[in-house]
Amino acid sequence: MSRFSHFRQKGMSLFEVILATLLLSVALVPMIDAFYSASHTSRVHGEMLQDHFRLTSMMEEVLAEPFSQLMSRAAAVNSQTVATSY
Repeated sequence: MSRFSHFRQKGMSLFEVILATLLLSVALVPMIDAFYSASHTSRVHGEMLQDHFRLTSMMEEVLAEPFSQLMSRAAAVNSQTVATSY
């Protein structure tokens, strides 16, 4: 038996603390990157959803008008296309 066998370790060594801190910091970098990507994707999706609703609203306005009215507007600008007032 060694003469130091009666001492018990009551805490962590400095090496263990540094190693644990290093491992946690290495693990946090991908997690933070994932959160950033998720928030960016969410914002982009929200913008696309707003664009979709705007375009759907515009389409519904055009579809609600009688075809004869659309043709008369196209003739008023002297072309075969629909007027660009939308």
